[in-house]
Amino acid sequence: MPGSWAAARIAATVPATRSAFCGTDFGADMVADPVMQEWWEFCGTLESPLETGKPGEWWAMPQDVLRHE
Repeated sequence: MPGSWAAARIAATVPATRSAFCGTDFGADMVADPVMQEWWEFCGTLESPLETGKPGEWWAMPQDVLRHE
């Protein structure tokens, strides 16, 4: 079967991950976590808001260019 070797190779090298939040306030816990603050500081240098976003909005919804229903 063509491609099955490549798919098996990828599946074997990418570990399955799962995360679950165990706190009571996700937003507050993320803000209070110094490791998360460091990560946000690092990532912030790699991102910039889109010009199509609303004022004060970091992310913007993309326009649908292809939809299959």
